[in-house]
Amino acid sequence: MSKTILYIGMSLDGCIAGPNDDLSWLDEYQDVDYEYNDFFSTVGSLIQGRRTYDIEVQKGWVGVHPVPNFVLSKNTPKDIPKDYHFVSGDLKKVLEQAKEAAGEKNVWIEGGASVAQQFINKGLVDEIVLTIVPKILGSGIRLFDNIQEFHRFSLTDVKRFEKGLVQLTYEGDIAQQRIIMAYNLVIVPSEVVIETVIIHGDAGAVNGAIKTNQD
Repeated sequence: MSKTILYIGMSLDGCIAGPNDDLSWLDEYQDVDYEYNDFFSTVGSLIQGRRTYDIEVQKGWVGVHPVPNFVLSKNTPKDIPKDYHFVSGDLKKVLEQAKEAAGEKNVWIEGGASVAQQFINKGLVDEIVLTIVPKILGSGIRLFDNIQEFHRFSLTDVKRFEKGLVQLTYEGDIAQQRIIMAYNLVIVPSEVVIETVIIHGDAGAVNGAIKTNQD
């Protein structure tokens, strides 16, 4: 099942960039294999903010992600790079466009922080993958500054990489509910009853118990 995934690097104190969008603190980790290629192989489209797009233009990174790129922006530049789509308006409709473009693959919420916060606030993020960098920046752009209400996520995976990088994967309750809905829509013989139970915890597991109806 296709998922909407926020996949991003973050400092120990919750920053995804330093002051003035500084990313130099990440330079020493460029040679670390943190399974990015494995992740990107599951991505069919991505969504980013205009600020992130402008940074990519400045650094010459445009085109490094060869999938449909949906840029949230009120203004459209004159020259639009291949695979880029400038969109605005309702986030659910934007996500629908991205999902259609992704097919059976996942939609990557690339950033920046404002875009991530908007999608979380709307309950549109199925999974969060945080690669934690062992540095404290003290100030900068914080990923979760403007979250408006409580959102529950369950830890489903932890990976350790070189130079102290740790990758945490969290699945949202909304994603769990979608799994349950899909599970309950499975057509089964009339004598079989499917019961589904959500178990909250580190595993974030969904268990299905099947029993025979004796009535």
